[in-house]
Amino acid sequence: DFQGLEPEEASYIARWDGTQWRTVGVGLAEAVSNLRATEDALYAVAGGDLHRWDGTSWTLLGEPSLEHGDDGQIASVAVEGGRVFVAGAFHWIGDDPFPGSAVWDETAGQWQGIEDTSGRGLDGSVLAASAGAAGAFVAGQFTTNGDESVVGIARWNGDEWSPVGTRLA
Repeated sequence: DFQGLEPEEASYIARWDGTQWRTVGVGLAEAVSNLRATEDALYAVAGGDLHRWDGTSWTLLGEPSLEHGDDGQIASVAVEGGRVFVAGAFHWIGDDPFPGSAVWDETAGQWQGIEDTSGRGLDGSVLAASAGAAGAFVAGQFTTNGDESVVGIARWNGDEWSPVGTRLA
């Protein structure tokens, strides 16, 4: 918690300028649990919601829910090539169904599901996400993508989910 930093007050998030702590805009209303930075933006998960800092102001990108009206939680965020992957305990972001994982397309300015061409996604909670040139990786409490076994960890290549190695004991 960065409350009360001198000479400025930060609200749950601050940046180090090499000499002292500085605020990041007006800050956020709840504690930050996950951060990812790109050349153009900073993405923060605060209170289970995803926020984007563009260097000037914060924008709320997604409010997850388990069912309409019940709060869900984004647990993890990963960024690769203009796409922001989120994972967590949620079934919806806004009015769109995205069970456990979704991607924010920065270019299109919209959320998209992460499911294969047959419309199948993972069958359980996604707790962590990472992304890189090889695709997006997620880990969590899931066992299948439709008919394929992807127990606990899976890779998204942009078209389909696939298992990663063999199951750990």
